Amino acid sequence: MKTSFDKGKNGKRKPFIVAGFCILLIASILPLCQMVFRPFPDLRSEENRVLATKPVFSRTAGTHEFIRGFEAYFDDNFGFRNLLIRINTLIHLKIFHISPMPLNEVVVGKSGWLFYNVKSDGSSFDDYYGLDALDSRQLRVIKQNMETMKGRLADLNIALVFVITPTKHSIYEEYLPSGVALMKGNPHRADQVVGVWDTDDTRASLIDLRAILREKKKEWPYPLYLKTDTHWNNLGSFIAYEEIIRRARRYNPHVRVVSARDFRIFEKPLSSSGDLCRMINLDRLIDESDVVFEPLVASRVTVSEIRTAYYRYGWSSTAKRVRPVKVLLFGDSFSERLIPFLAESFSEGLYFTSPLTVDFAIIEKERPDVLVIEMNERYVGSLKVRWSSKQTRPERWVFPAPVL
Repeated sequence: MKTSFDKGKNGKRKPFIVAGFCILLIASILPLCQMVFRPFPDLRSEENRVLATKPVFSRTAGTHEFIRGFEAYFDDNFGFRNLLIRINTLIHLKIFHISPMPLNEVVVGKSGWLFYNVKSDGSSFDDYYGLDALDSRQLRVIKQNMETMKGRLADLNIALVFVITPTKHSIYEEYLPSGVALMKGNPHRADQVVGVWDTDDTRASLIDLRAILREKKKEWPYPLYLKTDTHWNNLGSFIAYEEIIRRARRYNPHVRVVSARDFRIFEKPLSSSGDLCRMINLDRLIDESDVVFEPLVASRVTVSEIRTAYYRYGWSSTAKRVRPVKVLLFGDSFSERLIPFLAESFSEGLYFTSPLTVDFAIIEKERPDVLVIEMNERYVGSLKVRWSSKQTRPERWVFPAPVL
């Protein structure tokens, strides 16, 4: 039997129950209204992919395909999706100091530094932990391919500068999470490849930039890498350029030298964040800056884009020089910031990046004075070499791989 006390207690609860029901109802309906009518402005998606579009029913495709397409469309376009993703990312980053990405593809370090760790895109942190070493057979093949490459280039009277560019965590280890830094192990792939290179000779040189950049970062008041991006900044690439030119001049003293004194160098905030911020939907929410190299004298170099069927990016450069010297570069995305500096040192240049492939057909056609191969540390062991041969079907060999 209910007493007046119980009735009064239930009466006090009723407004809260109704309010809770209304909030739940609004929370269920409002995203659908936003999805259909867009009455409120929504955040722009920062994902590096194309979101699913609304499917159109087709008898040929069938009901099952339409339902699957609509499910993908709903997942990518429901109301306030980008806002909710942004809130989730901020909670992970600011409160728990971890990445919201699956499998920790973006490692959140100290002082706002982010690090790239996509396992499907080269060996990165597995190599840092010493868990992805090359075996003896792979190293024998790498050595064989290196000797073959150097021999082919020597026959063509082409100087080779082979450059290993460091991953960011190799240079700024102090900004890694403490737990990650403690797991550092050996051996590292770059150390293994440097070991089988033997020594430089009269026409070929290998540059391991890891120790060089670690020392140089102590001399400059600016960082060498972008905090929120996979790549180095203009300063990091300029230091690499200086070392490349120093080696190239061993083989051709007519290579022009550009020094830091030729620029006004200063740090400048960027309007957007780097690629790692975009991967976790935080573009423009973490401050980023770059180091600007402003020429004191206007450049006389002309740079043009080249479209190729295989390479994602290609450029050519020309400049009037007293002594003509030609450079050809094959590299990954790290080499893109090298190109403006290299173009100042050579009368003619060709630059091909992504995917990292050395194509001997291009080498034999262009006959450069200097060939630069730039390879990021995480790709050591996966350089592609297309050996020219009498076969009608061209072959692209993954490095390491047996030579023809």
